[in-house]
Amino acid sequence: MPSPSHHVELALYPDMFILATDCTPVLLISYLEAYLSGLERRLRERMIAINVSNSTANIFTRARTHFLILRTVQLFIEPIQWV
Repeated sequence: MPSPSHHVELALYPDMFILATDCTPVLLISYLEAYLSGLERRLRERMIAINVSNSTANIFTRARTHFLILRTVQLFIEPIQWV
C-alpha cells in the first residue's frame, strides 16, 4: 500500500477504508484522488486486481447542510459511486 499523506489515513480491518479529511470538499476529493492514483499504480505493479464496483465513497460532515459532490473519483478508470 502507498504511504498515506497528512490528510489520508488507512483502516484495514476487515476491509480497506481510505479516509481523507479536510474542511473543503474540493480539497478532500483531491487528496482522495491523489491517494487512489498511487494505489492504482501499486496494484498494477504487483498485478493485483480489485473489484471497483464493490467500492463506495462517502462524505461525513458535522455541517447540517448538504453540498454537491463536484466530481467522481475513479480507480482503474472506473468511477467509484458516491453514497
